[in-house]
Amino acid sequence: MHHRCWNVPEILGLIFENFSAETPSGSRALSRLAVTCLDFSEPALDALWRKQTSFVPLLRCLGETWHEVEEDAPLTRFVVAGIVLPEDWDRVLFYTNRIKFLDIAPVDDNGLSLEVLELLSTSVPVKYLMPNLQHVSWDPIERSWVPYLRLFLGPKLTSIEISLNGKPSRMALLPFIAHRYRNTLLNLKIEQRNDEGEYVIGDPVLATMNAIVRSLRAIQTLHLDCCDDECIPPLARLPDLRSLTVDYVSFDNRWRKSRGGFQALKVLRLYEMSSLSEAEIFLELLVNAPLVMLALTAASYNAEILLATLSSIESHCAHASLSSCSLYLRNYQNGPVLATQDPFPSETLNPLLSFPNLTFVRIESRSGFNLDDAFMHRMAESWPKIVHLALTRSLSQTQITVSSASLTTPTILSLQSFAQNCPHLIHLSLSALDASIDLPPAPTRASSTSYPRPVRPMQTALTVLDVGNAPVGPPLATARFLCSMFASLGQITTAESVSNDHRLGWMKVVELLPTIHAIRAEEEAYWISTVYTLHEILTGSASGVSGLRLTNYCDDAMRSNEVVVRENA
Repeated sequence: MHHRCWNVPEILGLIFENFSAETPSGSRALSRLAVTCLDFSEPALDALWRKQTSFVPLLRCLGETWHEVEEDAPLTRFVVAGIVLPEDWDRVLFYTNRIKFLDIAPVDDNGLSLEVLELLSTSVPVKYLMPNLQHVSWDPIERSWVPYLRLFLGPKLTSIEISLNGKPSRMALLPFIAHRYRNTLLNLKIEQRNDEGEYVIGDPVLATMNAIVRSLRAIQTLHLDCCDDECIPPLARLPDLRSLTVDYVSFDNRWRKSRGGFQALKVLRLYEMSSLSEAEIFLELLVNAPLVMLALTAASYNAEILLATLSSIESHCAHASLSSCSLYLRNYQNGPVLATQDPFPSETLNPLLSFPNLTFVRIESRSGFNLDDAFMHRMAESWPKIVHLALTRSLSQTQITVSSASLTTPTILSLQSFAQNCPHLIHLSLSALDASIDLPPAPTRASSTSYPRPVRPMQTALTVLDVGNAPVGPPLATARFLCSMFASLGQITTAESVSNDHRLGWMKVVELLPTIHAIRAEEEAYWISTVYTLHEILTGSASGVSGLRLTNYCDDAMRSNEVVVRENA
C-alpha cells in the first residue's frame, strides 16, 4: 500500500512537472506514469498534454477511419478519408481539455494542412476545441490558414503571439480578437512581414495596430510590429502595461507636451527608429518611470542628439530601478557611405552615470567614443553592480573612418578601476584599448621596507575581455598584469579588423593566462599556509618552536620573492 501523499494531485503535479513532455525521454516517462495506476493517471496526462508544439498527437486520436498517414520521412501528413464519428471526438476532447500552451512553429511537420483545418473548423461538436488554453503562439505557413486562428480561441486565453506573412489584409481578424479579450488578455505579440521577410509598413497596418491598442484594457506585455503617434495616447493610459516593444517606430513631436503616462512601464524596447530623437520625444512622456530595461535602435544620430536622449533617460526614469541599457546606433546622420567622423566625447555618457544599479550596459556606435583613464574610473565607481559592459563600434558593410587625430583611448591601466570597484563584472568589451604602454611591475612580491605590502585588488568574476583593435605590448608582461587583477580571466577577443601582429600577440597572452593563474594560486596557497604557521607559533599553539626559528620564519617571509602578501591575509 502506497503512502497517502500519492493521493494528493497537487503533490503529483509538482513532481511530474519535472518531466519535459517536449523531449522523447520525458514524453515516454509521463506516458508510462499515466498507465501505472489510477492515482498517477490524471496528473501524468495533464503534464503530458499541458504544452503542445504539434497537431500530430491530437490528429492521431481521431482514429484511422477518417485520415491516412502518408509516410514521407521525416514528415507526417494527414489526408481526410471520411467523416469524424462522435466517439472519435470524445477521445480528442478528453485530451484537448488538458492543453494550456499551444506553440505551433512554422515547420512542415506539425500535422496541419488547409484540409485538416477546414475539417476541424466544421466538425467540432463543442464551442471551444481547447477550453483551458491560456497561451497560443502560431506562425501560419500559408496565408489561407490565418482565419483558422479562431479554432484556438477559448475563454481562458491570456497570451497570443502570431506572425503573419503576406498582405496586411490578413490582419483583419486581430482587432476583433483584441476587443474580445480586452479585459483578460495579458500578453500580445504581433509581427507582420512580406514574402521577403521585411517589415510591412503602411496606413492599413498602422490602422490595424491603432485599433488593437484602443481595444486593450488589461495588457501587461505588448509587442507591436509598428507604432505611430496615434498609438501613444491609448498606450499611455494602460494602467498595467509593464513591457512595450515596437519593431518599427515613427514618432513626431505632436504630443511632446503630454506627460504622466506609462506609470507601470518597466521594459521599453524601441527598434528601427529613423532618428534617435524619436526616443527622446517618447521618453519625455515618462515621469519618474520605474524602467528596469531600456533598448533603443536608431539609424540617424549625432553627438547632440545622443546627449539629449541620454539626458531624457536621466530626467524621466527612476535612478534606482534601471538595471539594463542598450543603445544600437547604426548610421551617422545619414551621411555619405565613406566619411570621416570624430568619435563621440565621453561627456555624452555622463547622464548614464546617475544610475548606480546598472548591471548591463551595451552601446554600439559607428564612430566609437573618446574615453580616457579618468572617465573609465568614473564609470567603474558609478556602476558597482555592473555585470556586462560593452562600448564598441558596430559592424556594417558600410564603413566610417574615425579621425585618428581626435581619437583618445584608455590604457590598460584603467582596468584597475574595474578590478577595484566592480566585483560582479563578467564581460568587458571596449572598442579601443592601449595595451602597448610600459607596464609597472606586478606587485606580487613582498617589500623589504614595507611588510606586508599592499597589492592590486583581485577581481574573481571577469571571464571575458574584448579589446577590439587594441595593440598589445610584451605578451608575458601583459598576461602577468591581467592575471594580477582578474583571477578568472580566460578569454580575450579582438576585432576582425585588428592587425595580424596584434592578433597573434593577444593569442600568446591567452595562452599564458592558465599558467600564470596556476602559479599565482600556488603562491597564494603557500603564503596562506605560512601565515597560519606563524599564527600558531605566535599564539603558542605550536609546541617546541624556539625564538630563533620564529625569527627565521619572519626573515624568510620578508625576503621571499615568490609569495604574495594580501591585505586580508
